[in-house]
Amino acid sequence: MEAVKTPVTQYEGAAREGLRGLIKRWFDGISQSHERGEKVAYAFVIPSAFELLRSFDIQVIALPEVQALQCAVKKVGQQYLTRAEEMGYSLDVCGYVKIDAAMLEMGGEHPLGQIPPPDLVICPTLCNTYIKWAEIWEDKFNVPTLLLDQPSRIINADKYWGSSDFEMDRRYMMSQMEDLIEACERITGRRFDPDKLAYYEDQWNQVSDLWMEIREFNKRIPAVFDSFEDGLYYMGGVQACRGSGEAIPFMHAIKQELEERVALGIYPVKEERFRMFIDLAPCWSKLRSFIGLFKKWDVLFVYGTYMSMLVEPEFRYDTRRPLESLAESLLYFTTPGSTMNLFSNRLGQTIDLCKEYTVDGVVLHAIKSCRAISGGIVDEREYLQRAGIPTLFLDSDLVDARYFSEAQMRNRVDAFFESLERKKFYGGR
Repeated sequence: MEAVKTPVTQYEGAAREGLRGLIKRWFDGISQSHERGEKVAYAFVIPSAFELLRSFDIQVIALPEVQALQCAVKKVGQQYLTRAEEMGYSLDVCGYVKIDAAMLEMGGEHPLGQIPPPDLVICPTLCNTYIKWAEIWEDKFNVPTLLLDQPSRIINADKYWGSSDFEMDRRYMMSQMEDLIEACERITGRRFDPDKLAYYEDQWNQVSDLWMEIREFNKRIPAVFDSFEDGLYYMGGVQACRGSGEAIPFMHAIKQELEERVALGIYPVKEERFRMFIDLAPCWSKLRSFIGLFKKWDVLFVYGTYMSMLVEPEFRYDTRRPLESLAESLLYFTTPGSTMNLFSNRLGQTIDLCKEYTVDGVVLHAIKSCRAISGGIVDEREYLQRAGIPTLFLDSDLVDARYFSEAQMRNRVDAFFESLERKKFYGGR
């Protein structure tokens, strides 16, 4: 079997340039919010009722995970981690939390701007660390903190939707939406407008459709973009401008760029020798080094777990009933059938995605300071191997470079791809 050869590997279109401007405007908006008299919400990348916040003209939404990983990418994360540990945070605490806590202790200093205090905190319960993290903000800033307590069921969406359990959970989520509306009305002095909520939900529906079209490009052989070097940045940009009016043009720009790449025969690697799936995020503070481990083998990451977290393929808001649909979305994301739920049915989803994207193997990256999401990853490796999917296990951290051993990782990567090379191109000899 021969590698898929492609003629050109260098291309940067409107999407990359647009992303730079988009991220800058987002951070500028956060930094200048209080000067402009705008309200600031702290929320999380896991769905946090963004559309409802936008409907109250809360246009400044700070995302602490994105802010923390940007610190790591900008090579200042380590000083924040050290400061947090001096403050008493354990080595085992989530690196994102430590960077954020230290940054706020130091007056909100961020390499891309100044992070102001929040007027409101929104905290979903899909990650147990979020709850303790939100308590830090509540204690420090004494601001309203709303928990979105999302019931998690062990049955798939097809059996759950419309059941008596679903109706009970929906009523529970609706009561929480009413609490959130009351808090937003009190903070902003505005009345809830269901038409505005429907407008922002429709915006997100359009983004969702475009994202699903973009994902399809990597089912092609050769694939059109790298889920590391492109996909994760696409996701970050869209999350940053979710509901702002910039998301739809940005997604159109991405799609147009990918169409141009196909038309011009421009692909991410010269020879697509290995199509890989990656489970979980890279070590952001060593992103270039992490990616470099795979470059010599002409690896293309055609898909990854985090690519599923932006959009739920099977769910769109019903804009005829905007508030009820928002409550239902928060329930849908906790069902095992949801691709956003990384805590259940992950194995089945991974195998299905490996088939859809014609992958040669899976890279599992265990994250030391995120045990909630890395728990069971060794069992996942065994499960995938029994399913006949070659699997490479790596471990480091999201942001802490002290746990990134490049030499050890390189040895593992090289040994894995030497074996996979023999299997794929030389019939296992």
